[in-house]
Amino acid sequence: MSNTESYTIADWEDDISNAAAAHIDAFVLNIAVGEGTNGASLSNAFTAANNLGGAFKLLLSYDYAGNGLWPEDQVITMIQRFSSNPAYYQRGSQPLVSTFEGPAASADWTDIKAQTNCFFIPSWSSLGAAPALAKGTADGLFSWAAWPTDPNNMNTFTDASYFDTLAGKPYMMGVSPWYYTNMPGFRKNWLWRGGSLWFDRWIHAMYLQPEYVQIITWNDYGESHHIGPLRDKAYVAFEKGRSPFKYVLDKSHDGWRHFLPFLIDLAKTNRTSFSQEMATVWYRQNSSNACGTGGTTGNTASQLQPTFNPGEVMEDKIFFAALFGAPAPISVAVGGISLPATWMHVPSDGRGLYRGSVAYGGATGSVVVIVAGSAIAGKPISASCTNGLGNWNANVEFALGSAIAPTTPLGLDQVGCTGGTADPKYEQLCDFSCKYDYCPRGAYTCTSLGTRRALPASRNVFVSLQQMSHRSLQLPRHTVSRCGCAADSHRAGTAGPVVHHAERQLAESCRAQPHCTDQRDGPAGTGMDVDMLLSACPNGMIKVGWDKDGCKANYGKSICYAINSRFTMDTCIWRGGGGDCNGQCHPGEVTTARSSWCGQPTKGNQDPCSRGVKVLCCQAPEFELVTRGCRWTGW
Repeated sequence: MSNTESYTIADWEDDISNAAAAHIDAFVLNIAVGEGTNGASLSNAFTAANNLGGAFKLLLSYDYAGNGLWPEDQVITMIQRFSSNPAYYQRGSQPLVSTFEGPAASADWTDIKAQTNCFFIPSWSSLGAAPALAKGTADGLFSWAAWPTDPNNMNTFTDASYFDTLAGKPYMMGVSPWYYTNMPGFRKNWLWRGGSLWFDRWIHAMYLQPEYVQIITWNDYGESHHIGPLRDKAYVAFEKGRSPFKYVLDKSHDGWRHFLPFLIDLAKTNRTSFSQEMATVWYRQNSSNACGTGGTTGNTASQLQPTFNPGEVMEDKIFFAALFGAPAPISVAVGGISLPATWMHVPSDGRGLYRGSVAYGGATGSVVVIVAGSAIAGKPISASCTNGLGNWNANVEFALGSAIAPTTPLGLDQVGCTGGTADPKYEQLCDFSCKYDYCPRGAYTCTSLGTRRALPASRNVFVSLQQMSHRSLQLPRHTVSRCGCAADSHRAGTAGPVVHHAERQLAESCRAQPHCTDQRDGPAGTGMDVDMLLSACPNGMIKVGWDKDGCKANYGKSICYAINSRFTMDTCIWRGGGGDCNGQCHPGEVTTARSSWCGQPTKGNQDPCSRGVKVLCCQAPEFELVTRGCRWTGW
C-alpha cells in the first residue's frame, strides 16, 4: 500500500477495473504499521471498489516485517472498521485476513479472531508449514515461497509440505512471474530465477488445486514482480530504498496479465474459453555478462540461502507463450540472426496455451518474434548499461492476434499430468511415471498437462506392488550379494526399465567394506573413538549395518550407503534366523544386503546359515510416497 500514497480514487478505479478484467477476485492490501498513508489509501480503495459496484473485493494483510509488529488493538480496530464494508472479501460469513510474517505475534490472534470473527490465513513462511500451523491460531496458511532458490526452475516441494501439514485446511499458494530488487536502503539486493516461472506456476496451481492463489504482486515495482500497469506516481520505493536506478522504467508486464482470464478460469472452474488469439514474449535486455552486477546476488544470505552469481540463476533466453485455436509456427531472431525457436509445450488438441524459449547466447540487436505470421518487434538486447549496471528486470512484449470463434480447450477434468521434474534421485522414475499422470507432489513437480496416456503393459510399470497374505503392499526387493551390491532379484524380462534403473542406482550408492573392523560403539566398548568407527565408511557414505562374515568377536564388515540414500542404522535391520535361513523384508522395506551370517542391527542371531541367506532390510524412504492413494480392490 505504500506505493499508493499518491493514488486518487480514479487511480484505484482504474486498477480495480484492470484486475477485474483479468478475472482477479480481490486485492490483498498489504499494510505496514505506522505508514501515514494507510488511512487515506484504504478509504480510497474501498470507495473505488464500491463506486464500481462492489463485485471486486478487498482484504487486509498486516505486514509485520516492514516496520515491526502491529499492536493488537490497532489490528482489531482496522478489521472492525472495514470488514463490514460491502467490498470486503468474506470467506463464507467471515472476513478473510492475512499477514506478511509476524509469527512472534501469533498469540495476539486468539483475541483478534474472537473480537472480529475473522478467518485467518497468515504467511508465516519464515517458519515453514508445520511450525506455523503449530502456533495454533491460523485457520489456513499462505506460502510466500513462489520463487526457486537455486539455479533451477521452480518445484512444488514447499507447496506439498503445506498441503500435507494443513490436511484439508485452506492453502493459499503464491504465484509470481519474477523477482529482482536492488534497494540498499532496505538492505535488499538479490534476484530469484524468473524465466518460465509465470506460466510454470499456473500449471502447478492447476495440478495441485489449492483453495486460494495469491498473485505476487499487482504493483510492487521495487521487486519487479508487478503485473499491474506502470504508474510514475507509484515509484516512491526507489527513492526510499536508495536504488542506483529505476529498473522498472519502460518495463511493463501487462503481457503476462492479459493471459489471466484464460488461466484463472481454467484453474477455478476446470473450464476456459477464448475468442482472441494472443502472444507474449519476455526477456532481459542485458545478457548476464554485459554489465556489472552492483553486488546483486542470486538468492539472499539474509534468508540463510546459499548465494550465486546472478548469471548462474537468470537464463539468457527469450521466452514466449501464446493462445492459439490451432497449431502455428514461431520464429525468433536477434540482430537479424535466426535462433532455433520451438514450442516446448503444446496443448494436446492444438487449442490453448503454447509455451517455449530459446537461448540467445551473446547475440545483441533488435528482437523480432514471428508468431502465426504476425511479427512482434521487441526492444533490443544490448550491452548498454545504466550506471555500469545491468537491468535484471524483465522486458515483456505483447500482441493480439486474430479474432476467432469461441474456442474451448480441454478442461482440467479431461487432462492429466504428462510430464514433470523431480529430485535427482527420483528423476528416472519421474520421467516415466509423470507421463502417466502419476506425479506425487512430495517428490515430483508436474510441468505439463494434456490428454492422459494409456497405461503401459504391467511389465513396464515403475513399481511392483505385491499382494501379501495380510493384504499389505510391498516394494520390489533389491538384493545384493555378500560384500557386494545389487545382484538383480528379478528374472530377466519381468521388470520394467525404470525398476532396473532403480536397482542400478541402489548398487551405485552401496559399498560393502572388505576388511573386518571393530564394530563396538565408541568409548564404552574398546575405547575406540566414534570418528574412527565412522571412518570405516568412505567420505560421503554412512554405515547402515555390518556383516559378521566370519570375522572374530566384535568385528565385522561395514555396509555403507551414500548419505543421500537416506538409509541409517535406525531404519535398517537384518532379518532371518540361523540354520535354515529364509530372510524376508517386510512391506515398505528394500533388501540392501544379504549374507549367510548377518551382523547388526538384527532381529535374529549372528549364527551362520546352513542353508539360505539373511537379508539386511532398510525402510524405503519413498514407500509411503509411491503408495499414497493406493488401495486394494475387491477383485
